Amino acid sequence: MIVGNCFNCGFGEQIVEELLVYLDANAPETAHVNLIANVPEFYETFGFKACAPELVGMGLRS
Repeated sequence: MIVGNCFNCGFGEQIVEELLVYLDANAPETAHVNLIANVPEFYETFGFKACAPELVGMGLRS
């Protein structure tokens, strides 16, 4: 998560772009990448799509 004065500076884009480059080079073709997003529109720009209702992200706080 990017916070504070670094928000909207392009760091998030750089992180996701590098992650996708790594996955393209190293993950098998059958790999699935899932994430939980509080701003889904950001990830949609990279090609991520909502997978609900088939799959649902879950969490638990103690």
